Amino acid sequence: MSNQLQQPFIDIIGNRSPVQQTIKLCWQLVKDKPETIGGTIESKSAAALILTHLLGLMESAGMVNCRGWHSSAITLLRATEDALDCFAAVGSSHEATLKWQNGKLKASDAAKAWTDGHFTDKHESMAGYRKMIRTALNQYSHCTPEQANWNIYLESIGDSLCTIGIEY
Repeated sequence: MSNQLQQPFIDIIGNRSPVQQTIKLCWQLVKDKPETIGGTIESKSAAALILTHLLGLMESAGMVNCRGWHSSAITLLRATEDALDCFAAVGSSHEATLKWQNGKLKASDAAKAWTDGHFTDKHESMAGYRKMIRTALNQYSHCTPEQANWNIYLESIGDSLCTIGIEY
């Protein structure tokens, strides 16, 4: 085991980054139009719209986080989680598609629609797993002093040089 620190952002920047590879695959899915269980034009269209929104949130959170605005980036994760739930629900249920198109699909109902009766590879319920994630992210969905102070600012001082400041 190495005691060397990895270079900043090495796991999120570059062609070999699993984060970038995943985002690239998701954008390809948008381009190819996602298949849905319902297979209807409505469900495919809704899934493509939601996936585009989801990817925009993911890329925005990444850009904001790399800039050092961590409190803003973490706040976007709750919206990302909601979009993921809507994408999964619309992709797996025609009823969820119709509710989403009419503005009647709540994120909590979307989560239930695709997690009920499903389990993780560790045999825990998906509903319980998603509830744990939602609970963990909920503390970051509201503006608090602790969260607002959680930022690092980069200031350019020349070619490829910068200083880091921590807001406190």
